[in-house]
Amino acid sequence: MRHCRNAAQATAGMLSPTRSALELAVRCRVTDLDMRLPIPSIFLPDMFPEQPPDPDHAVMLMPGTALNGAPNIFEQFILCALVKKIQPQTILEIGTFKGGTTWHLYQNAPQDALIYTIDLPDYEIPNDVTDLRLAANKRRPFLPPCDRVRQILIDSKKWDGLLDRKVQFAFIDADHSYEGVRNDTEKTIPLLDSYACICWHDALEKDFGYGTMPYLRELRKEGWKIFRLRSSHEISSIAIWMTEPMLQRLKVPEPRSGAFLFRYYVGID
Repeated sequence: MRHCRNAAQATAGMLSPTRSALELAVRCRVTDLDMRLPIPSIFLPDMFPEQPPDPDHAVMLMPGTALNGAPNIFEQFILCALVKKIQPQTILEIGTFKGGTTWHLYQNAPQDALIYTIDLPDYEIPNDVTDLRLAANKRRPFLPPCDRVRQILIDSKKWDGLLDRKVQFAFIDADHSYEGVRNDTEKTIPLLDSYACICWHDALEKDFGYGTMPYLRELRKEGWKIFRLRSSHEISSIAIWMTEPMLQRLKVPEPRSGAFLFRYYVGID
């Protein structure tokens, strides 16, 4: 009866063409999508608890870098907050695009951290990538001109997968085909430190994320504890995996399944 009452009130509210009704409809859609996704989520306050203001914990964001093909502002915040929390000494980014994410990783990482960012050479546009328009971009206006940012211009499928340091934070956002995501992930795994994290961009729906979601679903079947971060109003398309030592050191809470979210939103005890 309680559920029916709440559902009736929500439906009646959405039928009214008001601003509140439109917001309610959007929240219902977000909640429905979140409950149906095969990758469970953790709420932001659980991952980043409330604490007194501290400049050392503050993240830096640059408006104007959330372009088509790049993480949105909510996802940029998540990446920056994770880097602040993890404090990696070596970061690997596969897929530079215009360098906006590279800038955020650089600004929020420790001052002595090294960032390796891999992107296609200026003269190369492969035919087998999922988005030729994005691959054709050769402008990187946000890439920090710093020795700590080391650019590697090579098709990641041809990359030998070698670096001279262990990686504590990796961000994969290049070719979104199944083979592309698998290639980038399998070449990243041997580089990881025992204390490490991998993030994948565009991991929502199989049609939107191309091969990202199907590949991550396979990893979950193999036992990988992959999760997402979300707020009350927004869903991030970034999927996250951490090694056991990192999960324990950061005290990462257990992700919440769709069944829990259903009870949380409709008010069922």
